[in-house]
Amino acid sequence: MVDDCKRLVERYLSELEGAFQVYDTEGGCVIVTPFMRRDNDMIEIGVEPMPDGRLLLTDYGETLAFLNLTGVNVSRSLDAKRVVAQTAKRFGVEIAEDDISVYATQNELGPALKGMIDAVNDISHLVYKRQRRPPLSFDDKVEKVLISNAFGYEPNFPVQGRTELHRFRFYVNGRFHALVEPVSATSAASAHAKAERLAFRWLDIGGTGSEFRKLAILDDEGPRGTLWRGRPIEVLSGYADGVVLWSQIEQLPSYVARERMI
Repeated sequence: MVDDCKRLVERYLSELEGAFQVYDTEGGCVIVTPFMRRDNDMIEIGVEPMPDGRLLLTDYGETLAFLNLTGVNVSRSLDAKRVVAQTAKRFGVEIAEDDISVYATQNELGPALKGMIDAVNDISHLVYKRQRRPPLSFDDKVEKVLISNAFGYEPNFPVQGRTELHRFRFYVNGRFHALVEPVSATSAASAHAKAERLAFRWLDIGGTGSEFRKLAILDDEGPRGTLWRGRPIEVLSGYADGVVLWSQIEQLPSYVARERMI
């Protein structure tokens, strides 16, 4: 039985290894982990080189911004502050200016990444201080729009690119051939990184000349409204067949229904 348990652990670790994704950014890279935050977004960790040779690992402030958007203001709650401070101490990370971060040498990278993932996951549970269930994710909201407009779709649709296999959140099938990708962010840095990453995925599956229509749906609700201005929306517009803001989601059916000549 011990051997069976060992094989189980080995297979799990192998599964985890293939589930991580890494993307270049202007200042370093972003690690997309296979672990989810309470709003069903994947936990993402930015990595930036420091002048002293160490690396900075950061969540770009996404975790506390997510909590704030759901009504949990850590800066105004003594109980939440206490939980965050305890979590930071337990996992060896720092909380400064709403960022969860840690500095690490090359030899410390493994424990530092694990500590960041554990801290983000733990702190995001504070959402239950305000509500009994996680908020509806942005993906769910977009999916409801597709359903209400009677579009047939396949979730998590795989497309083989030149360098790797990519999965897109929704493929609207039939004659439309549309890849519909919801994108949400809680910081300008994250919006920029996610825009670059989606553009790369589109480019890798064949650029704008491929058989698929490429549509990005951007979450611009409330304080997220300014995050996509400038470079993020410029990057996406350069490769997309359509970029739709959530505040103008009524336009989505017309973008999806525009047949593409294949």
